[in-house]
Amino acid sequence: MIFRRLAWSVLALSTTLAAQSRTPLADDWEFAPETIAGERPTEGWRKVRVPHTFEDELGPRFDGVAWYRRTVQAPGPGRHRLLAHAAATAATVFLDGVELGRHLGAWTPFRVELPLSDDAEHRLEIRVDERVGHNTQGFLPVIQPHFGGLWRPVELTSDVAPVLDAELAFAFGELTDRGPVLRVELPILPGPSPRDVRLRVSLRDGARELVRGELRVASGESVLTPKLELLAPADIRPWSPGHPNLYRVVCELLDVTDGALLDELDLRTGFRSVGQRGTTLLWNGEPLQLRGMLHWGYDAPRFAPSDDPVRWRKELEAIRALGCNLVKACLWMPPRCVYDLADEIGLVVWQEYPTWHPKLTAEFLPDLRAEYEELHRYDRGHPSVAVRSLTCETGHSADLDVVRALFDRCKELVPNTLLVDDSAWISWHRIHDFWDDHPYGNNSWWPGKLNELRRFVAERRALPLILGECIAADTWLDLAEWDRRGTDDASWWAPLGLPAQRAFADFVELEYGAAERAALVPNSRAYALRNRKYQVERLRMTLPDAGYTLSVVRDFTTARMGVFDDFGQAKWSPDDWRWHRDTLIGLDLDGDRRLLDATTRALRFRVTHAGHGPLARTLTVTVEGLEPTPSTAVVGGVRCDPCGVSDGIEVAIDISRATCALPHRIHVRAELTGSHPASNAWDLWVGADRPWTAPTDLRVVDTLDVATLDFLQAGGRVLLHADARKQCLRTDGLWFLKGAPIAPSHAIHAGVPAAMLLELQSFDLETGRAMRGDQLIEEVDPVLAFWDTHDVDRVNRWLLAFTTRVGKGRLAATTLAGDSPGGRYVEQELARCLVEGEAPRRALSAATIARLSGELDTRVLDLAEWQLALDPKDIGLANGWSDGEGDGAEWRPIRAGAHWEAQGVPHYDGVAWYRIDVDVPVDWAGKPITAVFEGVDDSYRLYADGEERGRFGDPATGETVWLIRTTCDLGPHLTAGRRHRLVLRVVDHVGAGGMHKPARLTTGPVDPRGELLH
Repeated sequence: MIFRRLAWSVLALSTTLAAQSRTPLADDWEFAPETIAGERPTEGWRKVRVPHTFEDELGPRFDGVAWYRRTVQAPGPGRHRLLAHAAATAATVFLDGVELGRHLGAWTPFRVELPLSDDAEHRLEIRVDERVGHNTQGFLPVIQPHFGGLWRPVELTSDVAPVLDAELAFAFGELTDRGPVLRVELPILPGPSPRDVRLRVSLRDGARELVRGELRVASGESVLTPKLELLAPADIRPWSPGHPNLYRVVCELLDVTDGALLDELDLRTGFRSVGQRGTTLLWNGEPLQLRGMLHWGYDAPRFAPSDDPVRWRKELEAIRALGCNLVKACLWMPPRCVYDLADEIGLVVWQEYPTWHPKLTAEFLPDLRAEYEELHRYDRGHPSVAVRSLTCETGHSADLDVVRALFDRCKELVPNTLLVDDSAWISWHRIHDFWDDHPYGNNSWWPGKLNELRRFVAERRALPLILGECIAADTWLDLAEWDRRGTDDASWWAPLGLPAQRAFADFVELEYGAAERAALVPNSRAYALRNRKYQVERLRMTLPDAGYTLSVVRDFTTARMGVFDDFGQAKWSPDDWRWHRDTLIGLDLDGDRRLLDATTRALRFRVTHAGHGPLARTLTVTVEGLEPTPSTAVVGGVRCDPCGVSDGIEVAIDISRATCALPHRIHVRAELTGSHPASNAWDLWVGADRPWTAPTDLRVVDTLDVATLDFLQAGGRVLLHADARKQCLRTDGLWFLKGAPIAPSHAIHAGVPAAMLLELQSFDLETGRAMRGDQLIEEVDPVLAFWDTHDVDRVNRWLLAFTTRVGKGRLAATTLAGDSPGGRYVEQELARCLVEGEAPRRALSAATIARLSGELDTRVLDLAEWQLALDPKDIGLANGWSDGEGDGAEWRPIRAGAHWEAQGVPHYDGVAWYRIDVDVPVDWAGKPITAVFEGVDDSYRLYADGEERGRFGDPATGETVWLIRTTCDLGPHLTAGRRHRLVLRVVDHVGAGGMHKPARLTTGPVDPRGELLH
């Protein structure tokens, strides 16, 4: 069996010479799925063109094995080889029924010798197994159908003499202490007979030769890989994102006897070095901050990523235009043109190898070694590819010896790279050249998280911090654009929950008007950009030399979190992102509030600088809207070192000059002039002086009780602070990156403009909690609501503040923060509206009031403090752990409400047991008793006193309940006044695991939609 593994490395412009010919094998293929394991199909053959995926022919749900066949004929004498540029995932090649070679791995080329006879037709067959779940399948199958097939071109190469292997040719320029060094490896494929050859390598700047090297090689029957190292001129122009200087490396293979040119490759390379000084990344010895965009290779409606350089140039240049200098190829291997274009336009590539939750164990090490070897050879010849990660969010389930073996081999093969074992959370790293983390969260949480990261690094090795993914924001689907394009709602790449999103848009129009529906897209895009912009500014002011990767390039089936939409169109213009450059001006207000009041004396700015050389410039700040004409302040002497942050720059502002009766928006612009120009702008709000004293009969409460409910129905006014307290309207913690707020027409707008509510929601008013809206939204008048479509097939409807009628009375409920001037003002106006405004349009129904009354009479036992025993060998069932007393269990304390990884059990997947002893109160006698588990990751069985009472989820099929509330009727099995033991056998399928949300026993009714009250 003759078989070769290959990988693309650098741009190879191969001149067709007498020694080699290439014949594209694109047409005349037949294709059929395998119906009997291991046997050739006898029917179902159809004509196809390669490149091709199974799913193109068999539909998005096909996962299996299929065959390709066609006839081939030698184009002439020579040594013939099949060159397949990629096959997903395991390929076996046959010629005239004889197996000739195999290849494993979906991303890299491979070559197989074909013993073709002159003037004879041969049958070529390729069996391709999709191998769903294979270690290197990457992340794409998580967000789209798994693809298989010959998804990149196939060629027949014919050589009459030795030739250079364009697929493995390697040239790389490195800046070293000795000077610029060019390293070249040029495998030589043997021809039909042995032949001595001479290898000549020339480094050229355009047509001008800079340095040349030659080497004589005795070509035999095996592949030879001669290596050359050339010292380039000292004045070589380095490659960097700002100056992507490239040079030609002309490689010639000549016959020793007559000097005839047998083969030639024209490669490109750049010279650079990457390193660190403390926490600062150094590029060519100078500080550099990486600002990136996350890319999963998602390319719908294509199943497999495109090879079209025109398509990729457009996208990469668009990413560059948003101020990014990095793209992260997250868990996929891009086509060669992506690397070539990144080299050309100046984008650093972070290559994350395609192993998502893989089995990095000794059992798989041989295959892993072989595949990673190809992956490294595929990307290593590009100056742009400088950052790498072996895997993503795999954790310590990966065998350390396996990780070390892969890490060390990468370092051997790839010159001058920054490498991390696992792009994940910062505490997970074990072997790494830099720190990484994947933080996502609300604006109120963000400053604390950044300070936590800073402390973590300060207490450990001083290495650069490059966030592998962060700062996401979903937007509303542009339904009009989707319909204008005529895209089928049933297509595999249609947004998850598209019917629900259409229904919600109709609901918004029906309930709140056509204008509110029309505002869903623009308001959500403004909200997403506003929050992304804030988090980038705060990140760069706190960690000025840290790099970051914004999530994500494109919308995909389960989330609209892309910077580009489903059709690859930018949601924002480069002008919208003009603030995002090497030098950035950040707004640094106390508490990051966005409403200014009479106590505000100055606006504070900081400049973060990631450009070349120190910054010493003038800052000009203009404020519009505070006075009849704009006011301008000029501050000189602004100083900042590269990858540093300036001192606070305070610009006085006199809020007392604002005399408007209502809060109003002001526009602040800041501009740096000189060698490092930069600009930024913000919309802020100025409060109004509207004093009001609440009447004594207005009740402001933190919980509800029967007396308050009676007071309401009798005509009272109540303002409820909704939170996580018992007997309070039910709230949940919410990542506001999952959607956007809406502020329908409401009486409160007499004192609070709707735009102010929208713009302050994620700043002055944000608490991180929201009331569940699905059961209430049609019975209340929202002051501020919130939609969320992230990773769900529905539209989650949340309430942040509302008013409604309850019997003869009025209720206002709010989760908005009241601890800032803006928050206090909004709460005052909400109370004023409740007392003096027009009556709410909507009212709680009699059924809802009855539910509230019934829930207020409900008894609840929180099941918070448990004990946990890990069961890595799954012996618990056999050893009787279901009663909590079996042999071999080692119990430790654990709380419900957080994954076990967050409670001292890092990186564990598999079986674990929870147990708790519960004293059922005497006064529960005769009442129904239901166990409620808000979220168990991923599946579980429930036992009461050793007897199984329910199963939820299924590890065999992968069915998970981690985001599903589950309940079990335990009334017949628990006795009031006695102690009982509850035990859960939890199976974590992948990722974090355990009882990550609260659990409880309740005597009240359990609505499948959830209770109205905590």
